[in-house]
This record gives sequence, C-alpha cells and structure tokens, in this order.
Amino acid sequence: MKKLLIWLPGMLSMLAACTEAVEIPARAPEKQSPVRVELHLTTEQQAATRAMDENCIRDVNLYLYGDTEYHFYFPSVSSPLVFNVLPGNYRSYAIANAGQDLGDKNAFKIQFYETAVDVMVSSDAIPMTDRGTLAVDGAGRCTPSSLRVTRSAAKIAYTIEVADAVAPSLRLRSVQFCNLPRTIRPFDSGSISSTARRCLSAMNGEPRVQRIFSRTCRAR
Repeated sequence: MKKLLIWLPGMLSMLAACTEAVEIPARAPEKQSPVRVELHLTTEQQAATRAMDENCIRDVNLYLYGDTEYHFYFPSVSSPLVFNVLPGNYRSYAIANAGQDLGDKNAFKIQFYETAVDVMVSSDAIPMTDRGTLAVDGAGRCTPSSLRVTRSAAKIAYTIEVADAVAPSLRLRSVQFCNLPRTIRPFDSGSISSTARRCLSAMNGEPRVQRIFSRTCRAR
C-alpha cells in the first residue's frame, strides 16, 4: 500500500507533463482565389440639349486599392466591365476617355493624376472620372454594382456673328481665349491650374492669339 501511494504522485506528474506537451496544430487559413466580377459603368444624366457624343466612353482605366492593388485597362468599353480580383474591400478610381493605358499608379500617385486641355482638343470624347468604394464577396458580387463617371471638363460650341452694319468693313480673323485653366486634377479636390504659365493664352506682354474656333475648358 505504501508503494502504491509513492508511485501514484509520480505517475500523475508524468501524465500532466505529457498533457502539456501535446499541441493541436492551428488550422491554416484558406487561401482565397480571385473571383470574376461584373461592373457596370454609367454616365451622369444630361439635359436634352447635350450632344450624344459627349456621353460616349471610348476607354477606361480602372484602379482598385485594398489588400491587393489592381489596374485594368479596357481599350473599348462594353457593359459590363469584366475582371478578376480577390474578394475584399477596395477604393476605386475610374478614368474614362484618357485615350491610352495609363499604367500602374499606387494609391498616392493616383491622387495627382492630371489631364490637360491640349489632349482634349484633338479628342471627340470628354474626360470623365469616378472615385468610390467597392466591396467584392466570395461569389463575385460587387457592391455597388455600378460606377457613375462624371465629366472633368465641358465642350463649348459657340457662334460669332458680325452685325450687318459693319460687315462690309470688318473681317473676323481670330478668337482669343484668356486665362483658361490648362490642366485639372480630378481626384485632388478638382484642383485646376492657377498660374499664368499653365493657362491658355495668359496675358503676358503682347496677347497671344489662338487661331481656332473651338476649345475645351473646365465645367462649372
């Protein structure tokens, strides 16, 4: 009986030590796979007087920033936009009608994306942008299901007439613009160029004449 009492505490200590040494391996997190997403692109509602080509979308650069960053370029646009990403929450930036693949830009650089009026003059499509958030679940469902791009500029068409009384002695040769912003950063609170160097036809000594009769400037 004495031997049993002596060995019993020792056995209990050994059992306790074995119990502490046993560790249940943690379950590794499941690796997520990219899912197919369909995202619709819409434009702002326009008045009936707007020309239809002002609503057109020629191409789209789409940037998504989350745990993973993505850039997609769609050289031609059909609805919806289709792409593959990992499920998660993203900040989205859409740039329509840039006319080219803008390449990768990190979340800092996209804030200073800049578009210039010189590019717009030769294009029949107006630059449009959108900034928002997207949530993509494991089934590829996207919330919201669409992005609404708005204009970063406006196209102005105008007619200039000479009064009949002075028409025989007056010939219209040119039209001059003064101090129209040359650039805009749509994601930087819509900031526009404010220095004379970055404006169209800034008055500096003799006025410069723009021998054209249509231009593009920032929407008001």
